[in-house]
Amino acid sequence: MYICNLHSFFMSFKIFNGSTCGKLTDSICNLLDISKGDCTVERFADGEIKIKINEHVRDKVVFI
Repeated sequence: MYICNLHSFFMSFKIFNGSTCGKLTDSICNLLDISKGDCTVERFADGEIKIKINEHVRDKVVFI
């Protein structure tokens, strides 16, 4: 029963990666058996980064 509760807890996670650490994000998602969140990353001319989350994250635990 504990394993089932832990799995449903991880299912409330949404993990997104920016412009770096894509392999780390993939490894974490594989370990937790969840899919990586859908996002779009844009870089402005001055070096700033814009991340657009392309899915609903209400009531989720979000990591970027």
